[in-house]
Amino acid sequence: MNHESEDPTFLLRQAEKALRQSEARYRQLLELSLDAIFVHHDGIITFVNTAGVELLGANKTEDLVGRSMLDFVHPDSREAAAGQIILVRNTSQPAPALEQKLLRLDGAMVDAEVAVDAVVDQGRKCYLVVARDMAARKVAEAAQRESQARVDRGGKPDRRRHERPGVSARQRASGRPCSS
Repeated sequence: MNHESEDPTFLLRQAEKALRQSEARYRQLLELSLDAIFVHHDGIITFVNTAGVELLGANKTEDLVGRSMLDFVHPDSREAAAGQIILVRNTSQPAPALEQKLLRLDGAMVDAEVAVDAVVDQGRKCYLVVARDMAARKVAEAAQRESQARVDRGGKPDRRRHERPGVSARQRASGRPCSS
């Protein structure tokens, strides 16, 4: 029989090693995510991944860590953000993703899809916020709407885009120049 496996000190060291490895994998996963990930405790950012630094227009994590998460939530979205935190706190379930407006360090607004859940970080209850920039999706949706509108017009271009103000349809149809 292996006496080492019965030694409480050995078992404790093994458990601590496994915990450190698990935490390292967790941090690596957070850093590799293409979505912005923030952890905050009492509203103060304690962790932000590289995608979060980029989303909020910072140069490094230190530009964001220690600041209030609300500094980066547009006033129009603060009620929804607070509602997500309350939902997580009251139900112990993740809050579904909502479209919110975030603010970059330069004050520019970013449309993002934001989900929230509770996590324990360094023994404290914190909130994990995952945000996905919606800019590319908004462009794709606009292109899809334009494409559908073209199909609805029978594949013809939208002539109104090329019309000159003050020129009647009859003048355009005749091909005659307009008298000024």
